[in-house]
Amino acid sequence: MLSTLFYPESIAVIGASEKEGKEGNAVMKNLLTLGYNGKVYPVNPKYETVYNIKCKKIEELSVDLAVIVTPPETVVGIVKSLKDHAKTAIIITAGFSEGSEEGKKRENELKKVIKETGIRVLGPNTVGILNTENNLATTFAELKELKKGDISFISQSGIVLGVILLRCISSNYGINKVACFGNKIDIDEVEFLKYFFEDKKTRVIGMYLEGIKGRKMFEFLKKEKKKPVVILKSGMTDAGKKAAMSHTSSLTGNYKIFEGFAKQMNLIKVETLQELVDTTKTISFLGIPEGKRLGIVHYTGAGCVIASDFAVRYGFELPELSQKAKERIMEITPKWHKIRNPVDIWPIFEKYKEKAYEMVYRALQEDKNVDIIILAFPAIYGFKIPDLDVKKPTLCCIEGDTRIKEKIREELENKNIPCFVSEKECIETLYRITRYKNKTS
Repeated sequence: MLSTLFYPESIAVIGASEKEGKEGNAVMKNLLTLGYNGKVYPVNPKYETVYNIKCKKIEELSVDLAVIVTPPETVVGIVKSLKDHAKTAIIITAGFSEGSEEGKKRENELKKVIKETGIRVLGPNTVGILNTENNLATTFAELKELKKGDISFISQSGIVLGVILLRCISSNYGINKVACFGNKIDIDEVEFLKYFFEDKKTRVIGMYLEGIKGRKMFEFLKKEKKKPVVILKSGMTDAGKKAAMSHTSSLTGNYKIFEGFAKQMNLIKVETLQELVDTTKTISFLGIPEGKRLGIVHYTGAGCVIASDFAVRYGFELPELSQKAKERIMEITPKWHKIRNPVDIWPIFEKYKEKAYEMVYRALQEDKNVDIIILAFPAIYGFKIPDLDVKKPTLCCIEGDTRIKEKIREELENKNIPCFVSEKECIETLYRITRYKNKTS
C-alpha cells in the first residue's frame, strides 16, 4: 500500500485553495508546479475551480490518495466519507493528541473510522511525503526544485524534515523519498523502513524520531539489515520528553535503552541535524569505505597536528607513506621539507598552487598503504580548485572565507566528494560510517 502512497496516479486535495498562506494553497502549488504528472482534483465547496481545475465533491472521487488540509473538527467526517473513494489519505491537519484533551478524543475517533473504512492513513499532524522519482510533494512548505538522489528520510517532525530538505537543496545533493508520519496513528516508521529497505532507488535511510515503537522495530530489524540507517533520536532528557509529548504526543522512552537498542541493531546514531545530513550525504557519495588507514593532506602544519589527534582518537591509522609515494612528493618539495603522513602541503603549495594538491593526491591514490584520503583546502582569495581524478574514497574539509568555502564545496560535492567545515566533523563522520562497516563485516 505504501507504493500507492508514493506513486499515486490520482490525488484529491481536500481543502484546496487559491488563497495565499493557506496550507491547501501550498499543497496545490507544489503538485502543479514541481512536475507531478498524475491527475489532481481540488475539493472545496467554497470554490467552483482552483487554479482553473474544476472542484469535485468527495462522493465523485475515485483516487489513490487524498490529502486533507481542513480544520481538525472536520477530519473524522471527511475520512469516513472517503470510504470507497480513496485508497490512502494524508492528514496534514494538526489539533489531535499532541494538543488538548478534545484533540485526544478526536484522534481516538479517527482511529475507529480508519479501521471501519480500511483506508491507510499517514498522520495526522504531518507534512506528508515527497518523491523525486515522480516529482510528488504533499508538503505545505513551498518547494522550488527537487534533485534526485539515493537518500530517503523518515521523520516524525515536519519542520525538522523541512530543514533537512532545505539543507539538501542548498547543498546541491539529491534525495529520493521523504516521509513524515506525525502522530503515526496508522502508518508508522517501521512500515516506512520496510518499504525503503526494499526500494531499489534508496541507498541510505535517515531518520528523525521522538518516540519509537521499540519492540516492533526490534523484531523487524532482527530480520532486516539491508541498508545503513542513520538515526537522530530526540527526547533524551526530562525536558526533551515533555517537549516531544506536546509536539507529536510521543512517549520517548529511556535514552540508555535506546542507546543499547541502536548498538544492538547496528544503527548509525547521530546527535544533531547537521550530523544526520553529513552522515547520509557521505554514505550516498562514498558508500561504506573499506579500511582504516588515512592519508591526510593539509595546508598547514597546525592542521596536520589537529587532524592527527582526531584520527587517533577515533581509532584510525596514519600509516607511513610508501617509498614510491614519498619519492614522488620529494620531487616537487623543498629539500628541507620532511615528508610524512599527514602531508603539510604548504611548502609545495607556495610554488605550485593547486597543482601541488593534484600531484600529492595522485601519489596517495597510488599508495597501497592508504585506504581513504582526507584533503584540507584553504578558502582564500585566489585559490583554484584542483583537478582531482578520484579513485579512492576522498573527503574534504574547507576552512576560511565563507563565500569561497561555498563555491569550493559546491564544485567538489558535484564530483561526489563530501565536504566538511573542519577536521573534527570530517573524521567523526567517517568514524560513524566505518564503525557501521566493521559491525556488518
